[in-house]
Amino acid sequence: MLGFTIDSIKLFLSPEKLRDYDFEYLKRMIGAEYKELEQYKGQYKGFYKNFHINFSKTSGIYIAGSITNFYVGAGSLLPYDQLKNAIDKLGKELRLDLHSARLYRVDLALNIETDNPVSQYTHHLFTDLSRFKRLEQDKGVLFKTTETAFSIYNKSLELEEKKGIKNVKDVLRLEIRLLCSVSKKLGVKEMEMKDLYNPRNYNKLAELFCKYYQKIKKQTIPKNIHELSEITPRILSKCLIQAGIGHIFQDEKEVYRFIEQEDRQGKFKNANDKSRSRKLIDNLSDNKQISKLHPLIEEINKKVEVHISELKKQLSIKIKPK
Repeated sequence: MLGFTIDSIKLFLSPEKLRDYDFEYLKRMIGAEYKELEQYKGQYKGFYKNFHINFSKTSGIYIAGSITNFYVGAGSLLPYDQLKNAIDKLGKELRLDLHSARLYRVDLALNIETDNPVSQYTHHLFTDLSRFKRLEQDKGVLFKTTETAFSIYNKSLELEEKKGIKNVKDVLRLEIRLLCSVSKKLGVKEMEMKDLYNPRNYNKLAELFCKYYQKIKKQTIPKNIHELSEITPRILSKCLIQAGIGHIFQDEKEVYRFIEQEDRQGKFKNANDKSRSRKLIDNLSDNKQISKLHPLIEEINKKVEVHISELKKQLSIKIKPK
């Protein structure tokens, strides 16, 4: 279960594509209940094999859930070559042409095996992502905006707690979630599910994964004073500041959290002061003269690079020259 997989998707079929559809069949398949709540007003809502389905004849059909869990099960990966087959199977069972459905959400996940217990990797190693909220969760961390999220968490623990799948190797999950505006992000006008079968578009999704993973600030550790290649007053000053940070805070993420908390209390006179404070921490952690990557981050980076390289190689074979 190591490598890349498409996980959650959200599809939409407009009423124009459903003129001859048997809605009564769908009602029976999903155990539909009529909803009067405002967000589902006039719609039926139900479930089918871990998919949430909302629909009405006038508003169309929305389908959201994990295509991986549906086709190969929670403990496995859905190979890119099998994505079309998985959508075809779901479509046949629901009697819908899902290949032509609009793609409103898609998640691309990477599972990697860690050398140490995966719990050592999930909470402190990934410290910040500019313009994203950082949320700590039981199994890991989530960086999120209204349109995009990047989640890093203990997949082994999730499988055991939610699915009862035990004795899984130490698996860390890194997952980009395009929560909306998939067409815009991948540069495909009115993107449909079938567009993702095109290796060029799948490659764009993989590139977005790389882009956001690389932007995430990773935990660094101070170099030992004797590791420094040179010492100047400026370098020594930065080392002393860094030592002070280590004394006051547990790690870098705690500094960023402190800055956000103090900002909510109005302690920064202006946005520029807050930005400069964040930049101070950025510059210290990014300064290769006095800092180095945490060894566990070096391990993760190397493994991500290997999986990305393998995926790019597979896709390059499928992409035909223009």
